[in-house]
Amino acid sequence: MAASLRWAKGRVMLQDDEVTVRLLFVLLAMLPGLAHAHGTQPAAWQSLRSDADGPQAIRLSEGVGLRVGPQTWRFVCSARWHGPVSPAMARTVDGVTWVLGQDGVRGLAYTGEAAHWLFRDMPSAQMQGLAVTDNAAVLLASDGTGATLYTLPQTTLLWYDPQPWQSISADADTLWLAAARDNGFDLVHLDAQWHGSPLHVLAPPGEPRVHVSAGNVYVTLHTATAERTGQVVHGVWQELAADPPTLWGPIQVGANVFAAHGGAIRQLQGGQEIVTDDSRYFTCLGEDSGGAYACARQDLRRLMADGTAKEVLFDVAWLTPPSLTGLEAPDQTACWTEWSNFAQDAGLHVGTPHVDQRGDTDVVATQCAASHRGQVAALGLLVLAAALLRWRRC
Repeated sequence: MAASLRWAKGRVMLQDDEVTVRLLFVLLAMLPGLAHAHGTQPAAWQSLRSDADGPQAIRLSEGVGLRVGPQTWRFVCSARWHGPVSPAMARTVDGVTWVLGQDGVRGLAYTGEAAHWLFRDMPSAQMQGLAVTDNAAVLLASDGTGATLYTLPQTTLLWYDPQPWQSISADADTLWLAAARDNGFDLVHLDAQWHGSPLHVLAPPGEPRVHVSAGNVYVTLHTATAERTGQVVHGVWQELAADPPTLWGPIQVGANVFAAHGGAIRQLQGGQEIVTDDSRYFTCLGEDSGGAYACARQDLRRLMADGTAKEVLFDVAWLTPPSLTGLEAPDQTACWTEWSNFAQDAGLHVGTPHVDQRGDTDVVATQCAASHRGQVAALGLLVLAAALLRWRRC
């Protein structure tokens, strides 16, 4: 709109409709929570374990979701493990969700409250990864000079090696570890008695991430500028994909091998990639105790043997507010803020927290409710100002 000006006593004055436009900008500045996203867009990133009714726990872009009923999930905020917002996680058959937190390893019960708090004195940088075999959850810890495996929650030392190891993956009751070495990387396969000998694999440079699917060993090599994914067959590296934007998988379903990158699910076959599903933008590919799945931003779907993913197993829209029970007052505030931002960005109703009758939790709920009332009032002013602008233009 061109500026409309009039002179008054030697000064340039804006017409009333210009004043209204100024008011609109002021009101928009009052609504940062409505005008802008708060960070990482809400998404499902990983299914941790499934039963006959589907996924039980989902790692989210922020926090974790725990199933509490049919299409009803409880949001668990990162205040439970003191950050980061979406670290490495694993879930055991007893229903405990294990999280690598800033201050140690946190075990979350079915309700999302803390059941275990282990390795409080171990720096987070030493905790390299989690894996779940048929029998136990295992923590890989490495201080740069050696590596140790511990069972959870017993914290039993299972295995030690004087060399560092960087990545861990489980296959039934066995474990695979990988670490970068000169001219490639080392792999070690530990059997059910935790015995195994390292194997050196000649490969391009990069920090390895090992993943086992249907008995096949896949390794993705990361550098500052490139990413390569390959399969290790009889100790030989066979490259499958070079430098995709971000590759999820590979996952074997039936006789076929699939990966996801560029938003599509692709079958890897004979050095070629065949797109099998690009009906939506896929953001992850994985497998848990219930089989293979694919993430499509805010939902998670079952991956079929033909490489398509149609059946929805989880949707962010099924999440309900977190419980604040057992959290200290600062953590309650941080938790509710995280959920409020997540819910608003996902288009969900923020609601009220699941709390007990203690007064301190009621204070948090009251403060949050007052904040939302202020946003609603500001939104009403914005609508009124827009209507005023339209009326003045008529």
